Amino acid sequence: MSQGFRFNADLHLTTQTKVDPRIVLTSKLIELSSIELETAISREIEENPALERVEEEEATEENRPEDILSKVSNDHDDYESRRGLPDRDEEANDWLDYVSDLPDLQDHLEAQLLPRLEPQFRNLGSFVIGSLNEHGYLGTPIEEIAMATGNSFEEIEAVIAQLQQCEPRGVGARGVVECLILQLSDEDDNMSCHAKLLLTEHLTDLIARNAKSLAKKLCADIKYVYKLFDHVSSLNPYPAEGFSVGPSSLQASHAHRAQPEIVLTRSEIGWTVETPGYDQITLKVNHQFQKHAEKGENHARHYVVRANRFLQALGQRRNVLHRIGRYLIENQAGFVTTGQFKFVNELTRSKMAKDLGVHESTISRATMDKFVQIATGEIISFDLFFDSSLKIKQLIAEILAYENPNNRLSDEKISKLLADQGIKVARRTVNKYRDHSKLLNSRKRRAA
Repeated sequence: MSQGFRFNADLHLTTQTKVDPRIVLTSKLIELSSIELETAISREIEENPALERVEEEEATEENRPEDILSKVSNDHDDYESRRGLPDRDEEANDWLDYVSDLPDLQDHLEAQLLPRLEPQFRNLGSFVIGSLNEHGYLGTPIEEIAMATGNSFEEIEAVIAQLQQCEPRGVGARGVVECLILQLSDEDDNMSCHAKLLLTEHLTDLIARNAKSLAKKLCADIKYVYKLFDHVSSLNPYPAEGFSVGPSSLQASHAHRAQPEIVLTRSEIGWTVETPGYDQITLKVNHQFQKHAEKGENHARHYVVRANRFLQALGQRRNVLHRIGRYLIENQAGFVTTGQFKFVNELTRSKMAKDLGVHESTISRATMDKFVQIATGEIISFDLFFDSSLKIKQLIAEILAYENPNNRLSDEKISKLLADQGIKVARRTVNKYRDHSKLLNSRKRRAA
């Protein structure tokens, strides 16, 4: 019988690529929101005895950010001055957590309005306040109020006029324009007077931000017109914002507030990028486990390696977010400074990834369903930078917010106003985006 090699037909070669566990962990942590990250950290601390939080007293001046309030406290020995200072950890001690029962809009306005009215009109005052919508606008026609209360139009108008003198200013208005005019009514300086003039007589130019035309009409410098634009933009179109409209609305709004992964702030010394959350400063490897690991004890070494790997992944997450924040400052400076959507530049996740020298999936994990807080204090979804349609929808909403209620803008006119801002959008596209945003067409808005 011949001797030789036997060939197994089932034998085949396989190649396996071993993935670095640090890369896997970093990818998972980058994908988490700040709230999810807190949960993941708590779970890791429970499972890994070598990882622990840094106690308050262990933090040294070298690893703790400079606290200006502590300097103020040291410079003032008076007990009352020190007692009045806020706690060190402002994020942990949010003032909303201590509010048990803020007055809702009805209570707030009745406390101001009813004492001003004759007793026979106080029920009418309460009814008018109850007719305000969530923005603070009077959503019920005077005719309906008259039918429901039996009061005359003159009496109702008088009560509304008194309501419009209450705080917050702008409440009781019939629309955005009247709301803004009410906020300017107490000011008699030139800028406020001219701002009211823009709202009452030059609304179309104001909406289109047609500075040259307005400068000519007002016989003013074009720089002054841009200041007028800023002055109008600084007004609050939603005066009831911040007031609860029901017994549980405060808790609901607090629970659903978007938490930014990146906070961009600007001061006299420049830009600051903050990435709220935990990092190596707030977590550490247990000293005793570290000592046992250095002695070669495998059990301790396993947990110490795991803890260090987790801390390194946290550092990588923070580094990626910080670089994204810097990238936005450099490439979206106009928007992150002013909050005006017309300054949003077109951007894709792949371009950002290429510019930062990272994989596109890293940018997707770091920005998907997450938010950034810009210099104005607004919290913005990252999707705004990567979806050009969101920018156009926001601009359409802004245009409609300032339109003349007696001369509603057609989709074609909106398209032209966008073109004046350098954004070419077809009329049909305006119609589609307006429908997606649930904004009424001009005919229905006129009827409303």
